[in-house]
Amino acid sequence: MVLAGLALALLLICPGSSGAQVKATPADALEALRDLDAAVSVGVTFQEYMRRLADTKIRIDRYLRVTRDQSKVRKLIADAMDSYEFAGAAWNAKISEDWVSVADDPRSGICPEIESVISQETKKALADEKIIGEKGMRGLVITTRVPLFWRCASRKASEAAHLAK
Repeated sequence: MVLAGLALALLLICPGSSGAQVKATPADALEALRDLDAAVSVGVTFQEYMRRLADTKIRIDRYLRVTRDQSKVRKLIADAMDSYEFAGAAWNAKISEDWVSVADDPRSGICPEIESVISQETKKALADEKIIGEKGMRGLVITTRVPLFWRCASRKASEAAHLAK
């Protein structure tokens, strides 16, 4: 009885450990990213976004763990996930008013066009506001641009899907 309970617990903790094939294809990873993109395109609350982000991360991490190649598709999928994760971090920083927490995060540079917008807006805002300093202002600007990171992630996923065909 104890052994049966332990076996059941292991199956619940380690899905796929029963010998069944773990689904970890580029198509599955891309489907996860498309599902998250669909959710943010119609609007989600912060809590809903974070829940969906966690679900997506499980699927993407499984793909990245199983797929060890260094293909362009794999990199784009990883970058898309990083961008979605950074969007979550930026949204959280906005809610908690902890702008500095995202100011130096390297994920803000995943999409160079966003980095350019953030740098320009930070310089412009600093001309008007000196109280929170450059790092604080950069973080504040980032937290107001969450949808840009979603679009970045979506573009990277679309490019990966195109290459995966």
